[in-house]
Amino acid sequence: MVTCEQATTLALAAQDRTLSRGERLRLGIHRLLCAPCRIYRRQLQIMRAVGARLREPPATATVTLAADVRARLRERLRAARADD
Repeated sequence: MVTCEQATTLALAAQDRTLSRGERLRLGIHRLLCAPCRIYRRQLQIMRAVGARLREPPATATVTLAADVRARLRERLRAARADD
């Protein structure tokens, strides 16, 4: 039987390499019986996903306003300048 410490080691190793069939089997059986190790696996998956998103370049947002909205904004800006 795999201990939680061994399961943690295998789970971390699985992040870097493909586990052997025997390692996957032992880890899978352990996770079936151990809720904390299932939670730990999910936490690793979340951290990996967040890390991947942090490595992505930020998306550039392009906002295009409708012509009538631009015209209204220009008019309000002109009016605000005239009030000053």
